[in-house]
Amino acid sequence: GDVTLVILIATAGLPYLAAAGATALIAWHDQVAHMIVFGIGAGANVVLNFALIPRFGIEGAAVATLAAQALVTAGVLLRLRARFGVLDLGPALAFALCAAVAFGGFRAVEAAAGARLLASAPVLRLVVAGAICGLVYGAVAAIARRGELRRLAAAVSARFRRV
Repeated sequence: GDVTLVILIATAGLPYLAAAGATALIAWHDQVAHMIVFGIGAGANVVLNFALIPRFGIEGAAVATLAAQALVTAGVLLRLRARFGVLDLGPALAFALCAAVAFGGFRAVEAAAGARLLASAPVLRLVVAGAICGLVYGAVAAIARRGELRRLAAAVSARFRRV
């Protein structure tokens, strides 16, 4: 139940990160590496499912999915780094931090409000979770944009000083 959902939530961002890197691989004519990495991930998922589901059930399937997605994501990122010297994990780490803060914030609100209250009102639970996620995302976006604006202003200023 809850454990499975937490594992799958942790897994949710990995396919997007892998897809972004995989798109770059295809655009840079490295389709063979793309196929190999995703094939290894699919094979790992099947093997892990056979190994984990009999003993751990649905939680085992969730862990197998998380491990396979992590393997694919790591494979794509490592291939980008090895072949093209590209590997910027900043956005991925920011996403992971946002997700952790949002999930932790929701769990704290849920504990403070009483788990029974939110559990008995699924719509209220969804609204509270959405509001917390929106606030965390908005705060992080505002902080990130402030940093980007500072870098942009410094770059423009440096450019005008050279002219």
